[in-house]
Amino acid sequence: MNLGVFHHIGIACESIESEAQSYTPLGYTQVGPVFTDSNQGVRGLFLEGEGPRLELVENLPGSSMLNAFLKNGPSMYHTAYWLHTPMTMDQICVELSATILRDVTYSEFFKCSIGFVMLPNEQIVELIDVRSS
Repeated sequence: MNLGVFHHIGIACESIESEAQSYTPLGYTQVGPVFTDSNQGVRGLFLEGEGPRLELVENLPGSSMLNAFLKNGPSMYHTAYWLHTPMTMDQICVELSATILRDVTYSEFFKCSIGFVMLPNEQIVELIDVRSS
């Protein structure tokens, strides 16, 4: 079953401005303004180019949301999918044989609910427009 459409790769970084400069020579450009999502404790920026859409995210001051991913520098830490039909986290976990990594929360950027699950191969997946269980 195909649950959704690929949306982006999330990259945890210390500074979205510095990280964005690294992708400029690869043809990436900023899409939209820098955003703040206090529900997730991050500030972010989307880039588009010839490759997949990227979301650069950094911790908001006082937030430690991304610390585990930043131990060795910038880290591609999740892939994100826009769901075709909103589903509950329980339904998604059954379909993907996944476990809930982070409960459903409201995304200030997407203006809808998002959730994070971990696949059996330990890949983190962000699900956009998901329902609470």
